[in-house]
Amino acid sequence: MESEPTLRNRGGSAHCDVQGRIDIAFDIDAGWAAVTKARERGDVSGEALALTVLGQALQEAGRTEEARFFHDQADETAPSSDVWLFQAEILMKRGIELAETGGDPETTWGNWFGKDERNAGIIRQREWALSGAGYAFDQAARIFQNAGTQEQSRNAAIWKRETLPRRIRHLMGPLESRPSAKDDYPSRDQAPSSSPRTAEVAQEAQDGAPGQWGNVHAAPVPAFEEIVVGFLAVKLLGPFLETFATKLGERFGESTSQALGRIRVTRRRNRTSRNLEIEDPQTFTSTVLVLPEEFTEEARLAVIELDVSAEEVRGKTLRWNPDTSTWQVVDDGPESSP
Repeated sequence: MESEPTLRNRGGSAHCDVQGRIDIAFDIDAGWAAVTKARERGDVSGEALALTVLGQALQEAGRTEEARFFHDQADETAPSSDVWLFQAEILMKRGIELAETGGDPETTWGNWFGKDERNAGIIRQREWALSGAGYAFDQAARIFQNAGTQEQSRNAAIWKRETLPRRIRHLMGPLESRPSAKDDYPSRDQAPSSSPRTAEVAQEAQDGAPGQWGNVHAAPVPAFEEIVVGFLAVKLLGPFLETFATKLGERFGESTSQALGRIRVTRRRNRTSRNLEIEDPQTFTSTVLVLPEEFTEEARLAVIELDVSAEEVRGKTLRWNPDTSTWQVVDDGPESSP
C-alpha cells in the first residue's frame, strides 16, 4: 500500500527579509491578499515577492496562463537584483518542499493505473507535488539567470531534472532558462562543472526538440483567436468582473479568486464579439454571455446581478437586450452561437 504523503507544504509559507519579514502562504487567496496589501503600503519589494508566490500558487492550481502573467509582473516589479534573488530563493524552497512531498518520480507518474481509489488518489497528489516542484525550479532557474547567477541557475535546472521522470520532462518542454549546451548536468549533490554533456542528456535534448513529439508536424487550427482567463479577464474587462466573481463565489461556495478561475473571455475565429464564459462547478457546463460592442455600465451591472446557477440560465447562451435592459437566453442556432 502506498504511504500517504504529507501535504502540509501545500499551504506552507515563504519567508524573506525585504523591508521587514513577510509571510506568504502558497495559496491563491493568500497570495492575492498579500499583493493587494503590499500595493496599499507602497512596498514594491514585498509586492514583487507576493506576485512570485501568487504565480506559483496559480500554477499549482492548474491556471498556467495567469501564473505566467504574474511571474512577468513580478519580474517587472522587482526593484533590484537582490529582490530577484529573493524571488528565486522562495521558488527553490517551495520546489524542494514539493519534491520531498512527491518522492521518487519514477514510482509516481502514471502508476495510479489499476490502484484502488485511495492509493490512486495518493499517487495523483504526488504527481501534483512533483509537477509544482518542476515549475518552481524552472522559474527559479530563469530568475537566477536573469540576475546573472549562472551557477545557481544550473543548480535549479539540476533539481528539475532529478525531480521529474524523463518522459514527463519531454512533455513539459525545455527549461525557460536552459544551461548552455556545452555544460554538463551533474548530480545535484555535486558542484556544477563545465564539461561536455553526457550522451543521455544529448539524447534527451534531441528527443525533446520541436517536431519530434509523436511525429506531429502541424498543429490543428485553433477554434479560438482569444482566450483570457481569471485575473487576466479582470484586467481586460475591468474591476466589475471581480465584483461578479465575488457574487459567483458566494453562490458556488468558493472564494473570489477560486470563482475567477471559472471565468474566461473568448473570441472564436471569424467572430468580432467577445464572450464571457462561466463554468458551473457541479455540471462543468459553461454559461456564455455574448458581450455587446457597446458594453455599457448598465449591461455590466446586470452581469453582476445575473444568477448563472439558475436552471433556466445555466449552460445557455445569452445576449444583452438594450430595449429590456436584460440578458436573454437565445437559441443555439448558427447566428446566435458564440
